[in-house]
Amino acid sequence: MKQANRIDLGQIFTNDTVAEYMVSLLNIDKDSKILDPCFGKGAFIHAALKKQYWDISGYEIDTSLYNKVSENHPQLNLRNEDFLCSSNAVKYDGIVMNPPYIRHEKIDELTAVGIDKAKLRSLHLFEQLPATSNIYMYFILKSIELLKEDGILVVIIPGSWTNTKKSEEYIRILEAKCSLTDVINVHGQAFTESALVDVIILRLQKTNLKSTPNVKNIVVMGNKLTVNNSAICKYTELGFNTSFCQLANVRRGITTGYNEMFINPDVPKEDTVDIISSPKSISGYTTEDAKLDSLLSGSSSEIDRYVSLYRKRILEKKSPKTLYNKILKEDPSWSHIRLFDCQGIIFNYFVRDNIRFIDNAQGYFVRDNFYIIYPRIDQHLLFALLNNYYTFIQLEEYGKLYGAGLLKLQKYDLEKLVFPSIETIVEEDINELIGYARKLISSSNEYYVDKITQTIARYSSITFCDSKALYKNKKKMRLSKHD
Repeated sequence: MKQANRIDLGQIFTNDTVAEYMVSLLNIDKDSKILDPCFGKGAFIHAALKKQYWDISGYEIDTSLYNKVSENHPQLNLRNEDFLCSSNAVKYDGIVMNPPYIRHEKIDELTAVGIDKAKLRSLHLFEQLPATSNIYMYFILKSIELLKEDGILVVIIPGSWTNTKKSEEYIRILEAKCSLTDVINVHGQAFTESALVDVIILRLQKTNLKSTPNVKNIVVMGNKLTVNNSAICKYTELGFNTSFCQLANVRRGITTGYNEMFINPDVPKEDTVDIISSPKSISGYTTEDAKLDSLLSGSSSEIDRYVSLYRKRILEKKSPKTLYNKILKEDPSWSHIRLFDCQGIIFNYFVRDNIRFIDNAQGYFVRDNFYIIYPRIDQHLLFALLNNYYTFIQLEEYGKLYGAGLLKLQKYDLEKLVFPSIETIVEEDINELIGYARKLISSSNEYYVDKITQTIARYSSITFCDSKALYKNKKKMRLSKHD
């Protein structure tokens, strides 16, 4: 076995509380055969032993982790080898795992431990997977292959799986072999490293009988796990029950596909429109004094000359691919940007320091590194409901740690947000929130974030002081990972 030290194996270790919950989902006899294909530090092994299962097997490619766990459990059938390329004829009643988080383009970086994409895709079992599959799909597919009939697989994977274009294809592949019985959204601290990633737990049964999966939510705070069976997570610790989608719609900003060509083009000003390209162009909580760039727009002989020049460059470089293919197909729309209303509240999906929702009452066009939030209620009231510690806590939970202390937030992370019921907020407090929102916009003084939070605290089970401390702690933990 080749040593795995200093190689990124995509390891994120499961919280013991979550591991015990996942093992409980197996719901099989105590003498059943159980497998963990990538046992890491042994969280699922410990949870299974705690549940009094004894016929436990496991694989672990990391030699140092294998040695530690196998020394503590010599009675178990544990192997220090790669699960994906192993030959194993044994069938299992239950499989539980937290597979590695390695994107398809990074798989070839595992050659030092005997893994590469060509080797995996040469195996008949994996031929049906899209070439762009994350390595966890390989683990899922092989695990299903090793299940007995009616056997159970419980796996924790990135929540983004359900929001990709490939997700429908994955579901078809899985449902050809088994039934997806449960989809469990995980909110809170699923991992020991406090990794801020959006994850879900899937429970699959190897059967021809199909059913609509149960959708649940769990909230994990420390060693406490709360199950919520409703389709929308209420984030029970806050005591809120109004979803984002009841108050607003959200969409991504304007995509150019080729910023070099479309942003600040070398054409007369009258052939452009103003656009905000970067959060650095905005100071405070309003776009009123934002630094504006130019976006190619309109039609003139000068634009025709400019577009022809770039058409030639794109054909020579065969890049960017999207525009190149449109040109080859003689699509006349290749050089046109579709504009749409951007007036509302905007939010940059990368957060480094403070979370800010920004008022765009000016209606400036914004690029696709922003989300545009269109209020269904009074814009200033929504602005207040977004700019407070209760919302920031949720975003710190839902966002994905992206490196360098950055928190990346997707559209579906915003749509998970919950707020106090508008109907329960007394008129005096509504007016107070709107007033504080106006003052935050005009002054950019974060004192008013505190004031907004104090008002909302009247409707939460978490106090103002606790909400502020909880947010500051989560932010500190995120930034400390970079330091």
